Amino acid sequence: MLYLDFPRVDGLYKKGNKGEGLDSNQILQRFEEIERSVERVIEVCKSYEAIHLELKHKIGKLEEELQQKVEAERRYQEERSLIRSKIDNLLDKLSGQLTD
Repeated sequence: MLYLDFPRVDGLYKKGNKGEGLDSNQILQRFEEIERSVERVIEVCKSYEAIHLELKHKIGKLEEELQQKVEAERRYQEERSLIRSKIDNLLDKLSGQLTD
């Protein structure tokens, strides 16, 4: 889970007298904190985009490998069926020869 520590902006726009609210320097400091947090979010997003791209590529490779294995299994089943059919034919011939 992604957790970013965003700066609090409570009191940023407080109105009032005698020390309430933030002065210009404090407001600028808060905006700088927010800007750094946004930059961290952007970096994390870019990192996740790179990971996402890698995973998409890996999924593509795995799907291709799976398709190759499915095709190999299909060929194996066809070959097995053909061999079984030939064995059955030979057994039928042999059975016919033995009963004559």
